[in-house]
Amino acid sequence: MMIILNALHHRNHEVPSDVNVVLLHAIALLADMYDLSQALLPWSDNWIRKLQPTFLTSPGYEKWLCISSVFNVPQMFAQVRYKLLLVATVDDEGEMVTPEGNRFSEGVRDSIITGMRNKRDTLAKRLSDGLLAVFERYKKASKAQKSLCSIHSPITTFSPFSGPQGSQTQAWIASQKLCDSAVVGALTLCLLRSGLWDLHGLGVDSDRCPLKLYKELKTMENPCSAHIYSWGQLSGRHLTCGLSVQKEILDLAESVEVELNKVLEPHSTLLTP
Repeated sequence: MMIILNALHHRNHEVPSDVNVVLLHAIALLADMYDLSQALLPWSDNWIRKLQPTFLTSPGYEKWLCISSVFNVPQMFAQVRYKLLLVATVDDEGEMVTPEGNRFSEGVRDSIITGMRNKRDTLAKRLSDGLLAVFERYKKASKAQKSLCSIHSPITTFSPFSGPQGSQTQAWIASQKLCDSAVVGALTLCLLRSGLWDLHGLGVDSDRCPLKLYKELKTMENPCSAHIYSWGQLSGRHLTCGLSVQKEILDLAESVEVELNKVLEPHSTLLTP
């Protein structure tokens, strides 16, 4: 508060030329409370300009949602909002939090937080429901002793176990089962990278699902590519099976990406689901 009073009373020699994000956040909270953001602009502009180069990568980046909102910096607001939507999950009390567990609603208008929460929930549910739908198809097919693979000829693969003479034992595995396994394995890898795979069962809970998962899904290769599956080679004909699932997942990821890109519009201060 003393910094604000010194600035307002033109005791410039008492006003620091540099502040860290924690102090700037505290100043923003007071400025918002007492409607002083305009009066502090000469100083806030200087503080923000010095911190801007690393504002999205430094610890405490989530505080910029409040800072950029109070001091009216639309581009920074849009960028930090976008990042928070990508990485945020929902804690046990229903609050959005960063991966480090930090909440960021303090000092931010309720309408902004509500809009962000609605957008995050809608897109996270779209991701999680889409992935679960694919897994459920393969799960039901497996229980029914069926395969979703369209190829019905066997392939040759080799056991990793060697016989007494060091020779490899040749084994025939139904190609359609291997094809199904490759697809499920590729999806599981995406979930593992995003921390969403539960060893006790599939748990793609939309609250736990960060929207950055869409980036993992966009890079998922054809599950039936030979170099992805380590137990031998899938026949080239199986690439069409993997391509079908790959396209489904890519369409899902791109639909989320389109909605997220709208968040980068600086003047879109309210998000709608």
